[in-house]
Amino acid sequence: MQKTMISKILAWTSLCLLSVVFLPNRIWALHPLHESTYLAFPQGLTGGKGAMHLALIVPRGGDALYIPVGGALALGSSVEVGAGLKTVLGDASDIQYLTFGGQFAGLGHSVYGLHLLLDANGGDNHGLTATYFHQGGLSRRIATALGLRLGFMEALVAENALMAMEAGYALRLALSHGVALQAGLVAASQTKHFNDYFSLDFEPEVRVGTGRQSAVATILTLGLAGERREDFRVKVAWTQRF
Repeated sequence: MQKTMISKILAWTSLCLLSVVFLPNRIWALHPLHESTYLAFPQGLTGGKGAMHLALIVPRGGDALYIPVGGALALGSSVEVGAGLKTVLGDASDIQYLTFGGQFAGLGHSVYGLHLLLDANGGDNHGLTATYFHQGGLSRRIATALGLRLGFMEALVAENALMAMEAGYALRLALSHGVALQAGLVAASQTKHFNDYFSLDFEPEVRVGTGRQSAVATILTLGLAGERREDFRVKVAWTQRF
């Protein structure tokens, strides 16, 4: 039964990827804050001794493939450090950014993080991201997640704005056989010309465990409101814990 469930999810993922490639090109994208850490998606501590993260992001039109890769190493039960690469494959294939950071556990299932984004091509287009993540439970199968991000410096703000910000909230339903469904909202903007840079996006997700310590998530992003909303994109992310 689990193999049948996984086969259906893989088929659905393939259909989503094809739809992105053959639909018209997008105009805007998710705020750079959304992909500014070593993690495959906003989350708390990865757990265990560490983890590897790999993702494939396909925007509408398929002009380029974005491949963030990262890893985390636990320094005890409440602190981890990590690093990653932000790679793009397309007309100008290269490694765009290097990212280094860490997270530590606070009170009440809260996790705080600080991440540095470095221009990998020798430029001055760097960024600094401060993160907050809180996960709670409504019942045995239903959980909530709240994520906040603040971004600073050239890579994460436009027009010399002081700060960029992103907030996300999601509900997750755990099903049988290691499968979970999630629905979330993500809002972002910056301090300068707030309305011009505002975006509100809807993110449905299907996540399936592929082993004792690994999982694959398929995440759609659909723009709801704002000048900078995402038109449509697909992200497939894989996480392996040690």
